[in-house]
Amino acid sequence: MEMARLSKLNPVEFERILVLARKQIWEKEAEDNMNTRDLFIQWLSSNSSKKYSSETIARALDEGSEYCMSRNLGKKKFWDIHDSREFAAVTSKLLSMKIYRLTHGKTAVVLYKAVSLYKDFLRYSQESISFESKKNEDADENRSKIYQKLYSVSKVYDDPTGITIKKIMSMIGNEIDESVVRDILDNASWAVKMSDDIYSFSRNADSVLRERVYPYFAKTNNIVTDTKFLKMGGQIPTLGRKSDSKSAEEKTKIQPEDFDKEKFEATLLHRYRNGMQFDSIDFENFREMYEILYDEVLTFDDNALEERLRYCGVIYKDRLFPVEGIIDSDTKEKLLSYIENSFESGKKVLYYKAIYEDLADAFASCYTLSDENMLKAYIEYSLTSRKYYFFSNYMSVEKNVKVDHNAEVEEYFLSSGKPMQKEEVCTALSHIPQKQVNRIITMDSRFLRNAKGEYFHIGIFEITNDELECIADIINGFIDENEYAIWTDVWNEMQDRMPVFLENNLYLSRLGVRNAIAQHYVGKFIFEGAVISLPKDKYTMRDVYQLYAKHHDEFTADDIYNLSKELDTVIYFDALTEVSVRVSHDLFVSKKIISFDVQMVDKTIESFMSKDYIRVREIDSFLAFPYVGYEWNEYLLESFLFSYSKKFMLLNNGLSLNNVAGAIVKKDGKIKEFVDVCAAVLSESRITLKKSEALDYLTEVNMITRRSYKELDAALQKATQIRKRKE
Repeated sequence: MEMARLSKLNPVEFERILVLARKQIWEKEAEDNMNTRDLFIQWLSSNSSKKYSSETIARALDEGSEYCMSRNLGKKKFWDIHDSREFAAVTSKLLSMKIYRLTHGKTAVVLYKAVSLYKDFLRYSQESISFESKKNEDADENRSKIYQKLYSVSKVYDDPTGITIKKIMSMIGNEIDESVVRDILDNASWAVKMSDDIYSFSRNADSVLRERVYPYFAKTNNIVTDTKFLKMGGQIPTLGRKSDSKSAEEKTKIQPEDFDKEKFEATLLHRYRNGMQFDSIDFENFREMYEILYDEVLTFDDNALEERLRYCGVIYKDRLFPVEGIIDSDTKEKLLSYIENSFESGKKVLYYKAIYEDLADAFASCYTLSDENMLKAYIEYSLTSRKYYFFSNYMSVEKNVKVDHNAEVEEYFLSSGKPMQKEEVCTALSHIPQKQVNRIITMDSRFLRNAKGEYFHIGIFEITNDELECIADIINGFIDENEYAIWTDVWNEMQDRMPVFLENNLYLSRLGVRNAIAQHYVGKFIFEGAVISLPKDKYTMRDVYQLYAKHHDEFTADDIYNLSKELDTVIYFDALTEVSVRVSHDLFVSKKIISFDVQMVDKTIESFMSKDYIRVREIDSFLAFPYVGYEWNEYLLESFLFSYSKKFMLLNNGLSLNNVAGAIVKKDGKIKEFVDVCAAVLSESRITLKKSEALDYLTEVNMITRRSYKELDAALQKATQIRKRKE
């Protein structure tokens, strides 16, 4: 009834109540989800995968769940699903999506394993989890009702001095759990805790306490050089605590014994959860709060009070924070367990940034904890009695620890379980110099290229001995036929014969699979780009073009073009001309099936020569050429000049698949170099001898096969000299 009246009298306030109630429910749901996740991790400890840690498996499920929710593949988060059949239905949709496996998540391999384990977990504990879920739902509903009752009371009682918890309980019902009531009041924005058993719902309650904490923005000071800090004692800087025990002893001052540290900490926690500044206003507020709580007057002046306060909390960005206000006791236990387990597993260092990111879910409810730097300050303050050594970016159990950056990079790749961009790795491992990260990735043979700028660790590649033997059979089959194998052909054959293998490695590109396979076949096959050969042969790209022509009596220009794409190289025309003849634009034939009357052909060419050179395209009639089994054309003439002529040769800037260019010169003539014949052609033209015009002209008269010539400047200089001599 109260809420119904409120909805009519003050709809804005009513909506605010609903938002707060929903928040309470959501927070409880998040806690329940975390509990399910923790139970799963605990269960994994006795059923764990040797390849992946429990946390890696749980993170894979976290990311898979988030992806399913964002794509509407399921209506619940994975941790909310307690029916193994429902879970299987959702995850099967996810794992069948190529886009997810290629671009998202902690790799399909990890997720496959995680899904299988979580199904086992659900089957093992389905009954108990279902019961616990029902119990939590009832608790959420009950908490929401209590919240609404308390809020209704707060709208009636406006006494700045507050009312006792006993009075509050009598108004809402003594049968209600008092701990729940206290928890709601401690966290409600409309309630102020005046003392252990007194709460005020008045807007003027803060004026009684004469203190209110506001958000702040301050620059980080270097506490190592903060002389006031050293003068006051308290927390010792990072490099002065255990990394150098002598200087730590020299810098650490003995804590004064003339104050009650527990009362100071309680006062700090009670009113300064967001931190207090070391100024006269906050000092005075602290004294007044202390007097209200303990009925004692603090007589310390500001300097003396600051000196004692520095022993009572975490100093970060010029503010003093209560330890329990940063991280609650439950989360602290998780943090300590994480640190201890990490070092027990063999790690020598723990980076603060990694701790902050790995425990992000646990820290979600720690609203005061802002970043890894604050976590660093918290850890160094809280773990002073433990045998840890603190450094600028990390902590260790060894005083003179040596950081192995290679091992760090390797661990990051393995934990990611997927190909990573180098820039992404450098960002994640920002404490390591970028040049060093790049050097490790590019120089260490365990890191393989998956695409431009993208690499993966060989350890995530999935292949069995049977699959290795099958791939070896495919490669050997092509080698038996052609003396070499091309990766494209091997890949296509694998797609037909080994779909499961490719499915297991779907997160890798074709190049990535090729590089991983090459690692497994060291000593058995030689991988040279896209060419695979036996160690005794070790064929290069040029060799492959020659072998291709050797094994084909006839082949087309399209065949060569496709070969160049498969090999991802330029076309090695010189290798082709050694064993084949191009008889037309489209066709190449083996030298074994064509013959020339060399003397007669040379004589025919000579009939066209009226000077030291002739452009090849100036021979535009082939009626006088002797029959060779194929119709004469510029391509056949080009092949003859390259491989057969005794008197003439063709000078150009390279052969082309779609054009014949250059000039014919006498082998015993004055012109020996292509630059000289270009100079002669340019000097006899009517163009202005400038680069752009010269390039256009040489292209137009088919002197060059493409519109570029690196020695154009030299040709222009010689052409200018020729013109001057003629003047």
